[in-house]
Amino acid sequence: MLQFLAIVFLSLALLPFQAVAGDAKPVVKDDKKPLFSLYIPPEAAQAEEVYASLFKNLTKEQQAIIKAYESDYAKTADIELEISSTALKIKYCSEKDTVIAKSLAKYKSHFNIYQNQLQARQRDERLKIRARQVEETTFLDPKIMDGHFAYTSNIVFQVGFQMVKLNYEKGEFAKTDCTALAKQLEEASLKGNPIGGTIETAPDKVQEIQRLAKNGDADGMFMLGMLQLTGNGVPKDPSEGLITLKKAAEKGSQKAQLVLGVGMTTDMFGVPPDPQEARFWLEKAAAQGNAQAAAALEQLDRKK
Repeated sequence: MLQFLAIVFLSLALLPFQAVAGDAKPVVKDDKKPLFSLYIPPEAAQAEEVYASLFKNLTKEQQAIIKAYESDYAKTADIELEISSTALKIKYCSEKDTVIAKSLAKYKSHFNIYQNQLQARQRDERLKIRARQVEETTFLDPKIMDGHFAYTSNIVFQVGFQMVKLNYEKGEFAKTDCTALAKQLEEASLKGNPIGGTIETAPDKVQEIQRLAKNGDADGMFMLGMLQLTGNGVPKDPSEGLITLKKAAEKGSQKAQLVLGVGMTTDMFGVPPDPQEARFWLEKAAAQGNAQAAAALEQLDRKK
C-alpha cells in the first residue's frame, strides 16, 4: 500500500486539479474522460487560502520544515486507503469465496474491529506528528497548520480512494487471496478493539455480560455496549450500543467514557460527530487519569 500511496502523490504532482469550494469538480487531462473528482468544503478552501497567503511570506527554511510535516501527515491517509481497500476485498471475496460468503456477517464484524485498530493507529501517528510540529513551527499558528494538513490528506485520500475503486472495477481485485484475508480479519478480531480491549464472546461469557449489565454493573454495561457496537456475540446495533455505553459512562466506567469521547469525534456510532459531547466524556475519563483521553483532548484543542 505504501507503493500505491507513492502513485497517489505522483498523481497529485502531475494532474491539473480543478477543485472549487463546495463542488465536486472533475480532473481532466487533454480533454479526455475525467480522471477524478474532488470535493472541497467551502470552509476548508477558505482556510487553505489563509494558509497559502501566510506560507508564501515564510523563509525557505521555514517552508521546508512545513513541507516535511505535510508529507508525513499526508502519508497517514494511506491508513484510510487500507480500510477502503479491505472493504472492497471483502466484497469481492463474498462473491467469489463460499467460506466468506457463508460467514459474511462474522467477517464484517471482524472488519469493524480491524477498522477501529487502523483508525486508532492513524490517530496516534497524527498526534505524534502534531506534537513535533507544534514545537518546531512556532512561526505559524498550529490551528492553521492543522487545517492545511487535513486539507492535504483529504485530497490524497480522495484521489487514492478513486484509484482503488477504479482498480476494483477493472478486475484488479481478482488477485486477492481470500483465505489470507479471512485469516487477517480473524487475527484482528482476536486482538480486540484498541480502545475497548478484547471481550470474550463465547455464549456463556455473553450471557454473563448481559446478566451483569441488566443488574446495573458498569463493566458489564461497557462490555455489552461494545459487543452491540461491533456485532460480536450479539446482533450488531450501534444505536443500542451507544445507549448502553452512555449508561456505563454515567456509572463511572472510564473505558466507556473513553470510547464515547473518541467515538463522538467520528461517525463511529452512526450519528454525526459531536465535538462538544466528545470533550465532555474525554474530560471525565482524563479526570480519572486516563492517558489516552488526555491525548485525545489535546488533539481536540488543536482543532479549535
